[in-house]
Amino acid sequence: MSSPPEPREKLKREYGSFYEDLSQLLVEDDPMYLIKGGAPSDEYESEVDAILLQLPEASSPTVLGRIIYETFVKSFAITPDPPIPQPSETERVRFAVLGEKAWTSWTRWKEEIEPE
Repeated sequence: MSSPPEPREKLKREYGSFYEDLSQLLVEDDPMYLIKGGAPSDEYESEVDAILLQLPEASSPTVLGRIIYETFVKSFAITPDPPIPQPSETERVRFAVLGEKAWTSWTRWKEEIEPE
């Protein structure tokens, strides 16, 4: 699932190193086990794009984890508009950890581009 290159390039320019950090975080965690199955390392770029487009809504690591979870549910759903299921306890913990890691990376990036 690939976004058109122009919006992706805009996001890459806007978010710079955070775009790369989030991409790497998702590759390392491999929420859908696609990388472990041999998919290319850019497999989750569409999800990175979708997460970044919702980033202004992220008011905490928990909310960011929910955004990441919902993005993956929507991206890999079998039907076009399914309701978003509640995560299992294992998924809740996994995406909470992803949210924490992404939040840490995001806040570090913001501090780098907006020094006090």
